[in-house]
Amino acid sequence: MAFNNLSHRTQARLFDGQTASAHEVTVVVSRDGLVITHLGRSQTWEYKDIQPVERKPGPDGLRLKHRNRQGARMIIPAGPVLDAIILQNPKFGGDFNSSRFIRITGIIAATLILLIVTAYGVLNYAPGKIAKKLPASWRVRLAETAEQSILGKARECNSPAGKKALLRLASRVASGTDYPPDFTIRVFDKNMLNAFALPDGRIVLTSKLVELAQSPEEIAGVVAHEMGHVTYLHPEAGMVRLAGLQIVLSILAGGTDTNTLGTIAGLTALLRYTRSAEIQADDFALSTLVKAKIDPGGMRSFFEKVKRLQGKHIEGTTGKIIDFLSTHPVTEDRIKKFKPLPATQTRKILSAIEFANLKKICSEQTGTDS
Repeated sequence: MAFNNLSHRTQARLFDGQTASAHEVTVVVSRDGLVITHLGRSQTWEYKDIQPVERKPGPDGLRLKHRNRQGARMIIPAGPVLDAIILQNPKFGGDFNSSRFIRITGIIAATLILLIVTAYGVLNYAPGKIAKKLPASWRVRLAETAEQSILGKARECNSPAGKKALLRLASRVASGTDYPPDFTIRVFDKNMLNAFALPDGRIVLTSKLVELAQSPEEIAGVVAHEMGHVTYLHPEAGMVRLAGLQIVLSILAGGTDTNTLGTIAGLTALLRYTRSAEIQADDFALSTLVKAKIDPGGMRSFFEKVKRLQGKHIEGTTGKIIDFLSTHPVTEDRIKKFKPLPATQTRKILSAIEFANLKKICSEQTGTDS
């Protein structure tokens, strides 16, 4: 573009910063800046040194200042010259500035990335430490909230003989650790295959899981695994992680109430532990079962059964799809970890009658004590 024609020349007012009066000057738009002529003497204001006094041109034109000349001001009237100046440097017109937009976008992107990285670190590494500091009253409140959300109106199975057998089995499992955690264990009449640990040491089995088990050792393996989650405070850590996630989502959503805990996705996130947590619980279960002289082959056969049933419907009134795999993903490595022990190194957990009573724990019949 050429800048030496009359269409890029105009009269302007210049305040030199040394006197109060304005000087009528001629301004020519060049490639490098504004060439200002007054009384036969010229000076150039380079674009890099020019700054707009106001965001947009005013009624009398565009007010400019020179960053190295204190008090110097110049008013360029509206017209072709002003348009040419703005074309050379859009910031003078207060219009869209692509470089500034890119810079601001980069800052926002970097901030979001930092937030995501920080959140990832906090949600994956801090929850375990925070969980250890939670007051007992908080654990109880968290457990009650989660239990109500997950189980709803499901009936607790209270057959006396069945409960006695369940407590006997759990006691035998706990004998395999030198420092057993404080825990409670209950069965709820719910037509889905699952078992999970909640804060406050609460272990829950569903009636469908008990019904599916073909030996006490299978249930013992599941109980040992959930006891591992209780020992390492995985449920509490999961709740802390979920609460942190809710805060992050709320920030990203502009402060709206995401109500994470009350959603299906939130409950799934609560029950789905990290891979390292599952490995910890498996290792705890294997060690505990061996020390208690309970055959780990029961856990292996249970896992194999779950894998075979993956994607199939469980017979029952609601016919729900198995969801054990969604919260306890079963892999071949996990199955192979639980190798059976020789019969000489194991002992029976329950008698046949006790196991039968446990299987009927949700029945109206009370069963027979052995």
